[in-house]
Amino acid sequence: KYKRVIAFGAAKLDDPVKGISYAIEALNYLHDEGSEDIEGAVAVFFGQLVDPNLLGELRFPHIACGTITSQEELHNLLVHSDVILSTSMYETLGGTLIEGMSSGAVPVSFGEGGQVDIIDHKETGYIAEYCNSRDVAEGIKWALRAGIDRRRQHAVVSERFDAVAIAKRYLELVED
Repeated sequence: KYKRVIAFGAAKLDDPVKGISYAIEALNYLHDEGSEDIEGAVAVFFGQLVDPNLLGELRFPHIACGTITSQEELHNLLVHSDVILSTSMYETLGGTLIEGMSSGAVPVSFGEGGQVDIIDHKETGYIAEYCNSRDVAEGIKWALRAGIDRRRQHAVVSERFDAVAIAKRYLELVED
């Protein structure tokens, strides 16, 4: 039924730090403008949602999956996602962004913290202006049009975050 998937996940979706209100606003902008970029798209939210009414104001087609405990189910969702969206106010290192990008999705996020270590703006993903829902919406449209090779996304994550690659970089630091 749906041709495009925009995934948004967190352990606790309505934790204020996760900034879900910015995601809802951005998706509502896209819905209201009726852009053909989002035709056939659905937003899939995964993670605990303490207040289920929070998504009630979302006009964009969406599904709330709840908490996903199975690695296989999470992998299945992410490999079928076109965009992995994060509107966190800050992240040390966005695990959901890394997992989504490793599965081939294009990340869209604010750049406050570790997100800039994951995303190369308009190369592997989109860094939206901080707290700007309209720019998040532009990022989602950009990501859906970008045509980034899914295997390349996986390769970039492997190069940057693979345990062997990280250990090698640490060794290089102490050897200098």
